[in-house]
Amino acid sequence: MLKNRLMTVVVCLFVTMFSKTIFAQEATSEPASGRNSDPQFVNSFSGEAQRIWDEYVFSSVNGRTLQQGCEPAQFKPSPAAEFKGVIILLHGFTSCPKQYRTMAGEFAARGFHVLLPLLPGHGGLAADELDAQYALPRATNWFVYDSFARWLNGLAKKVSGSKVHIGGLCLGGTIAARAMQLEPALYARSVLFSPFFEVSARMLGRIGRLLGRTADVLNLREGLGLPVALSDLEICEEIERKKMGRAGYCRTRLDNLIAVARFGYFVKSQMKRIRTQIQTIVVENDPVAHPHVTLELIENHTQLGPAKNSACVMNESATHSFFSTTDLPMPKPWLSDLHSELVEFFESEKNIIVGKPSVYAWPSSGGAVASCSLWP
Repeated sequence: MLKNRLMTVVVCLFVTMFSKTIFAQEATSEPASGRNSDPQFVNSFSGEAQRIWDEYVFSSVNGRTLQQGCEPAQFKPSPAAEFKGVIILLHGFTSCPKQYRTMAGEFAARGFHVLLPLLPGHGGLAADELDAQYALPRATNWFVYDSFARWLNGLAKKVSGSKVHIGGLCLGGTIAARAMQLEPALYARSVLFSPFFEVSARMLGRIGRLLGRTADVLNLREGLGLPVALSDLEICEEIERKKMGRAGYCRTRLDNLIAVARFGYFVKSQMKRIRTQIQTIVVENDPVAHPHVTLELIENHTQLGPAKNSACVMNESATHSFFSTTDLPMPKPWLSDLHSELVEFFESEKNIIVGKPSVYAWPSSGGAVASCSLWP
């Protein structure tokens, strides 16, 4: 009996040590095995919050083969910096947490504890990437994204003694918006990068716009399960993936796209007054997320007003995922300023500096939205 109990204890200890070694992701400012000695850090993201995160990481990777860099990651704050809170950043559709690693390192060095979750069904690896997408939500179970937003809120509620912020790109921005809908006062600040509420006309044309508006009225047939290319396959495969280290999918099924469109439509229809301070950044002529729809939603449904909330537009030289160092082979000279201004936003509520008027206007006032003054 005693021998069996000892064996059980040894096995439990081994599993615990193994899971912490494999699944706790390192920050550039502190090793994964390290612990910030600041009591404020210990009281904010430890205990129940850390347990919930660890269980989520284990369930996300257990039994799956993931692309390199696609594991859920946490970047612990530098011991040399004053602890400033927790930031949750959500990646875009078909991508994974690797999108944020450069930015997360910058935030951690300034004292933030950064969490990079893996969205449901994303990040899988297989000989045929379509086979790796078996777990991606489809048209019939798009509400998985809603469930994930609810899980995020449960995690955020367990963080004690500090502010929690949330942000996301594209689908990640939509999930962040849904989380704020459900808990209007839970998050202190939010950054929405090109959030998706309705597809741009240039992506799927009128059909894409229709999918975003009709939502569950659409009757899907097996023929809509055919794969489609999200971007130029040669650029995605040969340059982004092989040369720049991009992790994510270059192709997906239309069925998976429709799930995103339905979720975006749902979030848009459920939009209500949100008390979180929001900084929105959209891109002119975004081929994925409709900029004007985003600006209209943010203007009409944030409670703090224009004095606190801000939106600005990246000019047409920027791409949909304008902060990612692995997406699209083009110079991104605004990255350094973007990181600095985002840190200031999370630290002191200072919005992104805006400049000259852009091509987009606030829907109610007709006044032009300013461009993001990150690069001339």
